[in-house]
Amino acid sequence: FLFIFAGAPWIERFQSMPRWSRALEFVSAAMAGVILNLAVVFARHTVIDGPRGFDPLALGLAVLLFAAMVSGRLGMLPAVGIAALAGLGAHVAGWL
Repeated sequence: FLFIFAGAPWIERFQSMPRWSRALEFVSAAMAGVILNLAVVFARHTVIDGPRGFDPLALGLAVLLFAAMVSGRLGMLPAVGIAALAGLGAHVAGWL
């Protein structure tokens, strides 16, 4: 993260230069693609490639938490906490 903070003034300066601004748009698009790819990989490994194959509990929980976050009813950190507690509860109950 130090790299991000150290480079922020340079990025701000480059945004006023048309040539560099276009390059930064391409970098932003590439980073969005990388993040989307990671989301798909993590979702696939969580929902489909688990030790027992398809996991409807993980899919249902992910859909519910996503809907709650998109609607603004739940923040990211509480959603992560709820998912962790649900996973722990499913493990203790013997569902996982």
